[in-house]
Amino acid sequence: DYIGTIQWQMDSVNGYKNISGAHAATLNTGNLTKNTSFRAIVKSNSCDPDTSTTAFISVMPASVGGIATPVQSSICSGGTATIDLTYEVGALIQWQYDSVGTNGSTNWVNIANATGKSYTSGPLTQLTRFRARVKNGDCNMASSSVATIYITPTLLGGTAKASPSSICSGTTTTIKLTGQTGSQIQWQTNNGSGPYSDIPGQKDSVLVTSPLTSPNNYRARVNGSGCPQVLSTIAAVGIIPLSVAGTITVNPSTICSGETSLITLNGNTGAIQWQSDETGGFSDIAGQKGQTYTTPPLTTSTSYRVVVKSSSCPDAKSSPVSVTVVPASVSGLAKATPPTVCNGGISKLSLTGAVGDKFQWQVDTSGAGGFKNIVGATDPDYTTPGLTQPTTYRAIVT
Repeated sequence: DYIGTIQWQMDSVNGYKNISGAHAATLNTGNLTKNTSFRAIVKSNSCDPDTSTTAFISVMPASVGGIATPVQSSICSGGTATIDLTYEVGALIQWQYDSVGTNGSTNWVNIANATGKSYTSGPLTQLTRFRARVKNGDCNMASSSVATIYITPTLLGGTAKASPSSICSGTTTTIKLTGQTGSQIQWQTNNGSGPYSDIPGQKDSVLVTSPLTSPNNYRARVNGSGCPQVLSTIAAVGIIPLSVAGTITVNPSTICSGETSLITLNGNTGAIQWQSDETGGFSDIAGQKGQTYTTPPLTTSTSYRVVVKSSSCPDAKSSPVSVTVVPASVSGLAKATPPTVCNGGISKLSLTGAVGDKFQWQVDTSGAGGFKNIVGATDPDYTTPGLTQPTTYRAIVT
């Protein structure tokens, strides 16, 4: 209890000072920012003033959320993020994340057991924001700054495609990489089998191979975002054997007019097309695509060859072979000079109009058609021995 009028005072650097207008029995201190003592001076009329006991008010610092700083603000999809809290005021910390993940969102959710100055998230696959709620004593909670974690999409290795995918031995092909994400490309090959190795200097999305003589596989390593590198699909390049014409044999190589010959091809690689020069230049023989070819009956000497083509590779032409046609034998007309001789006389036999290079004169002494070869009579002309009876002669021409 008190008797008299009241004047409230508060301590300051220079001691207690009156609080203007503070005369009521109850004092509302207003907002305090430091520890402060209060007292009342009570005076009754002309009596000496009396001083009340001192009321000491202890002021706690307001909660300060501080600054939330991510160790990495951008991480690969599926990675974790660590956020550190600094400059906070307050011992009670509760980390929160923004489940919506867009600026301006207010859908903050407490993270269970996340109460330390540093927080490491679980795997993240989308943009996520984090903050800390900090409380100092009985003061109101304060929020830290917001730490935003951005997600770098998982890299895509893309598709490697060879065009053409099958090439002739000794030629090149082009391999293109499409659909990849990542700025850095390194082409690799395994030379058809085994482990892959880098191809020096091949870092573009388009690769032109070196000339190949055996099947090969190619792929690309893709990286560049700091995320784990990935591999493209594999482009397989097959090898087509070169066209090989092979060797032609002919049997027989010389025939009589109107006969045929058998021509055989060996050692070729590729599909076959027979050609002849019957029309003055080589042209295809319709339907003749086998390993052997039987000529039609020939009346003139003719050359033959094959054109061999292995898939899309350039064709190969064999060396030509000739079938020589010998004109058919013509026996001609045998003439005796003189045709009548005296007993013991001789006659000279000769041929006119004969076609052939081999001759064999024959004689029939019986008159019954029993011709026999005359030994040594193989010239176009023949002189008989002395004749004592009518005798018939003829020549066999081949």
